[in-house]
Amino acid sequence: MRNQRVLRMLIITDIVLTVLLIISELALQSTLPAPLRKWLDDWGEPSLSPIQMLVLALFLVTISVGMIAWIALYNFWKYGPPLYVAAWILSVIGTALSGPSVMTSAGATLELLETVVAGMILGIVYFSDLRARFGAP
Repeated sequence: MRNQRVLRMLIITDIVLTVLLIISELALQSTLPAPLRKWLDDWGEPSLSPIQMLVLALFLVTISVGMIAWIALYNFWKYGPPLYVAAWILSVIGTALSGPSVMTSAGATLELLETVVAGMILGIVYFSDLRARFGAP
């Protein structure tokens, strides 16, 4: 019972960190040096390259899979853990394809914390008694 509560708290923490990351990046972009702000503005130009369009599509798929995974994990549905792993794999691929990136220090800190929480979620789902709850032997 205790691990179930911990998992649910970790999922909520993951969601909150994700939302805070997005908000902090949008709110604090103005604190970046002018050349970095210009680079960020230019990245979203209307004439996206094919790789940028692929990255944006992958980003949307990753967000969708991640949200479904959060819901599935919270409700202990058996396909929650593989969906969560798939979302992280898609995120890694998208990050690798996106090229250089610019983040504020607050955003980078929140992203790091989110990664730590994700590792905790994966650990509790695959290496605790909860794995049986998701249908694993």
